[in-house]
Amino acid sequence: MGTRAIRTLLTAAALLAAGPAPRAAASFYFTPDIPVTPTGVNILASEIALFNGAYGIQSSHPAGTLLDGVHRMSNGSWLISVESPTLLGGATFQPSDVILYDGTQYVSFYSGALNGLPEDTNIDALFLDGGDAGNLIVSFDVPTTLGGTTFDPADLVDLSGALPSLFFDASAATPPIPVASNVTGADARAGLVYLTFDVPTTLGAVTYLPGDVVTWNGASFALHHRDAGWVSGFFHGLALPASPGSVSNLTVFQAEATSELILSWNATCAPVGQDYGIYQGTIGNWTSHVAIDCTDDGGDRTEAIPVAAGMRYYLVVPHSDAAVGSFGSDSAGVERPAGAVTCAPVQVLGPTCP
Repeated sequence: MGTRAIRTLLTAAALLAAGPAPRAAASFYFTPDIPVTPTGVNILASEIALFNGAYGIQSSHPAGTLLDGVHRMSNGSWLISVESPTLLGGATFQPSDVILYDGTQYVSFYSGALNGLPEDTNIDALFLDGGDAGNLIVSFDVPTTLGGTTFDPADLVDLSGALPSLFFDASAATPPIPVASNVTGADARAGLVYLTFDVPTTLGAVTYLPGDVVTWNGASFALHHRDAGWVSGFFHGLALPASPGSVSNLTVFQAEATSELILSWNATCAPVGQDYGIYQGTIGNWTSHVAIDCTDDGGDRTEAIPVAAGMRYYLVVPHSDAAVGSFGSDSAGVERPAGAVTCAPVQVLGPTCP
């Protein structure tokens, strides 16, 4: 098929200016403490589900497994903890352990016994702060004394140092979180700490319910997500989406025979990037791009689209079910806005692929 190049987006990218941040939306992974059926989807305590405007199962574990904490890594693996001693993949893990699950094998990521945690310690929330190589942050289900310090059930504790230390001090927040409230799911991103509770928790004039996701910005709490269909149980683990990364070497050609545009690009370096979206905008209005195609047919990183009227520019952005990745940066190195219509409900920035 004869073609002629009409431009590459890497050249056009230098002209793009930064715009407003994408709209806020809720997208997260969780596991429930009991079987729940929000909006008709049955989710077991041994399963990890995704909420991205709807509910869907993402990871299932042996029947009877009571998951506690969950965390999504950028390579697609999970970090999990369990509520009671549990046999997984031929090994017995304790509630004080953190387990790495790559979709096939269960291996130890953090051993509570080898790190001096009391035998009855239960890690019931966990995440890595600062990416896959970040510090391990956990919460415990009851007041727990480690290294001479007692941590409350709503505290978040950094286990990465020589001695455990506070990452989030529930009693020092304004207003303080009651000692009777247990944080059962947590994550952090972009200056916000995300929390879930096991009981209704009143903070100031607002009562947050089990099944709510609450944020703390260092000065105040706010409701991030509430679903009227959530009528029983609570989140027994919470994980924000990992970044789908970015693409590079995007080229656009026009096919002379069909007058279609042929877009080709390199793969994202982030394994959680499951697919790619094509975004179209009007040249001169560099924040006007919207998704026109959210599926890379054939998985070959080449897509044909009809030629649109007027002067247009194009972007290709990786996405997962939970998030979109980077839209690239302008000539000043500032991330481009995500646009009004995207292939997933939130944007998560992370590795920029060479």
